[in-house]
Amino acid sequence: MHMASGNWQNRFCNTSPETVLKTVFGRDSFRGLQAQAITCLMEGHNLLLLMPTGGGKSLCYQIPALCRRGMGLVISPLTALMDDQAASLNHLGIRAVALHSGLTEDDLATAQEEIVSGRIDILYLSPEKLLATRTLSWLHQCHLSIIAIDEAHCISSWGHEFRPDYRRLSLLQEYFPDVPRIALTATADHKTCDDIRNILAIPKKFILRSICYRGNIDLKIINEKIHTSQLISVLSDFKNMTGIIYCKNRARTARITHDLKLKNLPALAYHAGLSPLEKRAALLRFRSGEALIIVATIAFGMGIDRPDIRFIIHLDMPSSPEAYYQQTGRAGRDGKKASALLFYKKNDIKHAAYGIQISRLSENEKNKAMYRLAAMQKIAETSSCRTQTLLHYLGEDFPHPCGHCDNCTFLKKIYHKIKRLMHFSIHSVSADDSTSDLLTDNEPFFEILRQWRADEAREQEVPAHVIFSDHELRLIASAAPRSLTELKQIRGVEPSRLSRYGRALTALITSDKMA
Repeated sequence: MHMASGNWQNRFCNTSPETVLKTVFGRDSFRGLQAQAITCLMEGHNLLLLMPTGGGKSLCYQIPALCRRGMGLVISPLTALMDDQAASLNHLGIRAVALHSGLTEDDLATAQEEIVSGRIDILYLSPEKLLATRTLSWLHQCHLSIIAIDEAHCISSWGHEFRPDYRRLSLLQEYFPDVPRIALTATADHKTCDDIRNILAIPKKFILRSICYRGNIDLKIINEKIHTSQLISVLSDFKNMTGIIYCKNRARTARITHDLKLKNLPALAYHAGLSPLEKRAALLRFRSGEALIIVATIAFGMGIDRPDIRFIIHLDMPSSPEAYYQQTGRAGRDGKKASALLFYKKNDIKHAAYGIQISRLSENEKNKAMYRLAAMQKIAETSSCRTQTLLHYLGEDFPHPCGHCDNCTFLKKIYHKIKRLMHFSIHSVSADDSTSDLLTDNEPFFEILRQWRADEAREQEVPAHVIFSDHELRLIASAAPRSLTELKQIRGVEPSRLSRYGRALTALITSDKMA
């Protein structure tokens, strides 16, 4: 039975979700399926939500966690994501904490005391930490408002990142039968969805599926082996932009990083062979907002929520369409144009298939892995729209070609060439630049504000966008507010940020630097 003690009448439990959205998160309206998902949880229903990366999933559980009585519990396998989200919420005046193996015993004891006494609004836990007998014991002393299971595809043996500990989350029904649950994922086909629903006891009528289409990400696949000179040429199109280059192993990661540094490119390696200190230093630089090229194995980026990543380059074949969709989705979270480039060789499929066959997987797991590999091969070798092919695998019937993947772009060029040869009149329509909308009339002001934000991010050891997003900084640069009264009129400058950064910003804007 769920026993609770402490003061669980939190600050927002008599406040509407719309009011919390405005006063805490500084947004005027919900988007997509957010309002429906929040209503389901507020009414006490269990829910499965499928929403693309960057689509605003976190608000779907953060707001009900605050508006319902008690503490919200979020289960995530990603330490970096838990830390980032806790830091973001704390900046907004929400009391959030993440418990994981990276904390000291003293930090864990202090956090646990605050949790049990009712002083925490939202708690982040890994599934391993949650399912420990000791953790379940003291959680029974808490009153939970909602339970959110992030990366829910990890529950299913059909999912591309199946984790046995996630499977055991079926215990939530037994331990917390009256607490509404929301399972969230960006990538799940119909078989995976059915598995998640059955394990977490979610009725079929409470599935919300958002459109997986990411219209701002251009998919391109090059059927050839990549050479360093070619990679350097590709990167020249992304000068002073941030991106991730994925490699299959540590050795290649180190080699590519070395080659890029020789060309004076701001490259950083990230892989499991680095020391904790080296990993932390790399993450701090990445999160500060500095323009960087991260060369990494596929683990990097899991839970990293930097909105201004402009390109993703795969030097090796992803293991599945789900992995490909998830990794490319780490770009363009700010909604602006981004590119995803995959270098593909036919031998990649042969090597991957051989690796699956000699692995220690069960025959059932091998069959599933081969099914995903065949689907990935189809995406890489199709001559039709790649976006349509990918979305079809993910269970979405996308009605028309996307118009911006490499195959669609190629067909457009052929079409226009034929039109010119036939002497038809062609009206030239200039495409939107992936850079023009990044500029403002006050670009020098913006760059000064970016440097101020980077310094703050390093000092506080939080992601730069937690302080202010690029869009919010541009609004500030454009308005150039000279007082707190003027500053608080700008969208995104809610009371907690005004209190924390208002005087520093107005002092900077009125200083000689901005003259």
